[in-house]
Amino acid sequence: MRVVGIIAEYNPFHSGHAYHLAQAKARTNADYALVIMSGDYVQRGEPAMFPKMLRARWALQNGADLVIALPTVYALTSAAGFARGALGLLDRTNLVDALCFGSECGDTAALGKILDAQDSPETRAALQKALASGQSFPAAREQALKSVLPGSQPGPNDILGLEYLRALRELGSHMEPVALPRKGALHDQGDFSGAYASASALRELLFQGKEDALADFMPQDVLQEAAALCRAGQARSLFRLSPALLYALRRLSREELAALGEVREGLEFSLYKACRQAATLEELLSLVKTRRYPMASLKRACLCALLGITGRDLHEAEQGAVLRVLGLRRQALPLLSRLCQEADVPVITRYGDTELLSPLQQRFLAMDRFAAETACLATQSPQPAPSDFGQPLIILD
Repeated sequence: MRVVGIIAEYNPFHSGHAYHLAQAKARTNADYALVIMSGDYVQRGEPAMFPKMLRARWALQNGADLVIALPTVYALTSAAGFARGALGLLDRTNLVDALCFGSECGDTAALGKILDAQDSPETRAALQKALASGQSFPAAREQALKSVLPGSQPGPNDILGLEYLRALRELGSHMEPVALPRKGALHDQGDFSGAYASASALRELLFQGKEDALADFMPQDVLQEAAALCRAGQARSLFRLSPALLYALRRLSREELAALGEVREGLEFSLYKACRQAATLEELLSLVKTRRYPMASLKRACLCALLGITGRDLHEAEQGAVLRVLGLRRQALPLLSRLCQEADVPVITRYGDTELLSPLQQRFLAMDRFAAETACLATQSPQPAPSDFGQPLIILD
């Protein structure tokens, strides 16, 4: 049994994701593709456009064999924390032979050389100098790397790929990294290039109701269901959580704001003042946004306030880890059986599996349940709070 691991958000699932799944299995000669997928919130600091169980089913219908939920605490942190958390879960399955990820350069060896340069003392010194000048971390990192390795310009997926490589090294994992060249539009690119479009462009057209323009970029079954949900006002958007987010921020003291995940370098003072001056989330973000704090990081900080996620949670998440299986294909039942035997953390497929968890594991599962209960308020037609284990494990024929 050979297994390839994939880390994804599928927000929403599109043809580029189907291509990735097919190529990942082909290039690694894998029998199964095991996916770690963000749950109800994603790393860009927003609720996922559609619920996690639905996105898991779309993935299973289009090439995935088994889908495991990424804990919310890892979804709402930096690229480094996201990568380390997801890779840690894949590693603790004790089943995954290779990690396949999308990359602009598509060259695993070249990314390894960039990582060596990025972690050199010269680059670290240049990074601190750039940060001291007031630049945001991403801009400072890019400038520092170019000063040591002229001509290097890793793209957004390359940067995440570098974090995957770093996490694999830190974990001492045996998983083989495989960079797959990204085709079509770049990450977050607003237009369409070639056969594949970015998820951000697809989300925008779905919200606008322009589903006819998406026929060539999404599997037909996914497109029909996603478009119907959008027409029914059930697609999720961060700014529909504006009142809840302002309430969550205003009820916290400066000290409590400082303890939140993603809050650092005095951001708590700006948040404390801005959440009282602003009447909407858009106004708050415009008041707080500076070169130092990327927009995605600010959004994640606000969501951490809503969900009660602290910096301490990120440090304790490894001890509270479980493998929450969302679904699988019936042909992958042998994979699930092996997972239950080989994993060194509990495998959760139903509510009854949670009864013997440690208090810390229970706390992180409760955090994920609360994430599902708040994300359903981010729709044009807010939904009742779901029972996070109310839907049975997805098993597709």
